Amino acid sequence: MPANGSYGSGRATPFKQAALESVAGHLIGSSCAVGRKWKRPVVVADMTCGPGVNPETGADGSPLILARHCSLTATRLKYGISFVYVDRDEVALESTRHELLQLIERRAIQGLVTCPRLNQTEAIAQIPSTAVGLAYWDPTRYNDLDLSVITSLSRQCTYMDILVTRECLAAKRMNCAGLDVTNLKEALEATGKKMLYAMKYAKWGWWSFGFASNWTKRGFQDWDFLDLNTEDGRHLLDDLDAS
Repeated sequence: MPANGSYGSGRATPFKQAALESVAGHLIGSSCAVGRKWKRPVVVADMTCGPGVNPETGADGSPLILARHCSLTATRLKYGISFVYVDRDEVALESTRHELLQLIERRAIQGLVTCPRLNQTEAIAQIPSTAVGLAYWDPTRYNDLDLSVITSLSRQCTYMDILVTRECLAAKRMNCAGLDVTNLKEALEATGKKMLYAMKYAKWGWWSFGFASNWTKRGFQDWDFLDLNTEDGRHLLDDLDAS
């Protein structure tokens, strides 16, 4: 976690970015197709964007990965997407803004309206209640996941999906030690969504994506997501959270 207070990056970040790269196109494409059909605004929000690139390796961070997939989808479906990115640190936010502007100038990303924000609550207030899309949370510190903010977005924008990361092994150990750390189940339940999923951790190490949606039909066969309403999903969640 950078000293400047940005959401930043941690040891698991490269694995999370690889996983995000693998699922982002599917999740954003599904939302954009619905938005175009229903003539609704499509919004993708990185609620913990960090500086945009990994400061050690120069690899693309989550906002650039998401923006690139938004651009590809917007171009393919000929339907605009708004991209919101949030970090509480001004330096990190400016870094992401600079990286995105460079991509826009090179026409590496197109069809996006970008919107930087320093505050998650203010960012949510700017999202239309009719929007479809995806909001992504990947906090570095264990207690940086504000469940009230997740609940607020979910209630305001019932058709937006939510993707969240949790470093499950570390959270499990901290909870066993008597510390109160939000686990994956708690993060997903805070969304109030009908459909809850978790990605199998074995492929990426001891952390997982949680995904929440009010859409009942999802094709996740290629991405190792399990429906937590199924026996296999419940077993996975027990293994991840010891819940």
